[in-house]
Amino acid sequence: MPSTISMRSGLRNTTLRVLPVALAASLAAPALAAPGPAEIKIFGDWAVACDNGQTCEMTALAYGDDISGAGSDDFDSLADISVKRPGGPDGGVEVWIGFNGFVADNGVPDKSGLYTLTVNGHRIASGHYGESGVTYKGAEAMRIAQALSGGRMLVLTDATGKAVARNSLSGSSAGMRYVDAEQARVSSVTALVAKGSKPASAVPAATALPVLSIVGGVGTPAVPTAAEIEKMRKTSGCEADGD
Repeated sequence: MPSTISMRSGLRNTTLRVLPVALAASLAAPALAAPGPAEIKIFGDWAVACDNGQTCEMTALAYGDDISGAGSDDFDSLADISVKRPGGPDGGVEVWIGFNGFVADNGVPDKSGLYTLTVNGHRIASGHYGESGVTYKGAEAMRIAQALSGGRMLVLTDATGKAVARNSLSGSSAGMRYVDAEQARVSSVTALVAKGSKPASAVPAATALPVLSIVGGVGTPAVPTAAEIEKMRKTSGCEADGD
């Protein structure tokens, strides 16, 4: 959940920044554990993390991270790949794949960006590359994720059949097994890897995320002076824009 752990995601940590001009507001919320980043687990050439609501995301590592096999055979292009899944019995799989080789220098997607994904030489998906990559959901995403877990190498080819990106799948199976464990799916029919006969109803519901209630401020906010504004601009390094 996106290093170039794109985790597009990062780890779903939300930072609430309150910058009052006049501190007349107060926060009212139940006592909660101190927030902190989720632990990132590395499995081979993949990184995995789960948030406090059991949403987990697994992302392919890029060069400069702890990567082992994707650069083999002097092939140095990687696709961005992430596998995301919410917790709970109905948590569906989402697979996202991105590769800037299908985007022109001006940032416009190549309309002829037909691609094919293969794992160990077997085609698992194909289609046209979009502006924000390609996202798979539902049963197709589950099928692709399971193909990744059982493979050694994923190859992305263009419309001519030329390989434009190659990713190591080392550790992908272990990463999905970790997700299964974190979401209590082990031995159930909903598991990615650690499948069993337990029904989906055996998977517990995802933990509800904590909610912070913010009480609105009262009173009249202070108006900074011109000198204070100038000082803030100098401190921030922002140029004056006349506003």
